Amino acid sequence: MAVSGKKLVLWMFVSLLATMLLLDGALRVFQMHLMVAQFERFGYGTGALVAFGAAELLAGVLLLTPAAQLYGAGFTMLLMAVAVFAYVSTGVGFPVAATVLTLMSMAIIWMKLEQRTSPPA
Repeated sequence: MAVSGKKLVLWMFVSLLATMLLLDGALRVFQMHLMVAQFERFGYGTGALVAFGAAELLAGVLLLTPAAQLYGAGFTMLLMAVAVFAYVSTGVGFPVAATVLTLMSMAIIWMKLEQRTSPPA
């Protein structure tokens, strides 16, 4: 069974994005030193750190669930908007990673919607 190029790209984007969210979310939930330091620079406490980490874990799980991939990608975009706001409002760091993850989420949404509207092969 041959896999089309678009399906392969979708699978790669979903896998990469979900892996990044699950790893980053776990680091936040378990309050790794690097993540705690980052949130302290933003001026947020460990409660916000754990909440954001749990939200990232949820987004990663949604992305890995085929029926919920659109919701996972949309939720990821919302999370990354919050991350960009934190970077811009505090002036700490650069929102490059959040921007890249947002673009990947947008691509996933576009590909999933295209799959829904195109006739089956």
